[in-house]
Amino acid sequence: ARLGRLRDEDYRVRERAVAALGRRFTPRVASACAVALADDENAGHRAAGLALLSKAGAAGRSVLLGALQHPSADVRISAAAALPGPGPGAETVASLEAAARREADPNARAAILLALGRTGRREAIAPLLAVLGEGNLWLQVHALEALGIIGDPDIAPRILPLLAVDSLRPGVLHTLARLRSPVCAEPLTRRAAAGERDAF
Repeated sequence: ARLGRLRDEDYRVRERAVAALGRRFTPRVASACAVALADDENAGHRAAGLALLSKAGAAGRSVLLGALQHPSADVRISAAAALPGPGPGAETVASLEAAARREADPNARAAILLALGRTGRREAIAPLLAVLGEGNLWLQVHALEALGIIGDPDIAPRILPLLAVDSLRPGVLHTLARLRSPVCAEPLTRRAAAGERDAF
């Protein structure tokens, strides 16, 4: 009965069902969430499934990672937006990296790149830096955002040269501001002295 309430029209009923089912996340609940995630007709049902999966730890993360192979790009984007969940490990980074490599939809791939950033793990840095060399502006901007989320100041020297790329400059400045690396101080001061006024 509680699984059926994930489809209820009343969001309060759905919220109570998510809270109750989250206390006992069984394989049956996981399967119901996977069905909800793929429900194109009922946005409330999909949202309830996502909410439950995002709170279910490793078991929920497994379902979400599996959904990154769903035929629908919308489902893949929704799953990526809910990832990585609490306490992601190196194996989560590896799964997201593999998903990003095989993803053909640019919006879904961008969502996966942001999920990589939300892991906060150093293992995610190399694949994100690799995207910066691909030449796709949409993906480069999202990779920069993800690197800023991770916030490792050691990557600043790898990002600084991209200030020379006009289309990337705002994203680069935003990321560098989040990294708070002392390496950035001199080149940014030099650019300001030369009259450049890009905002962070």
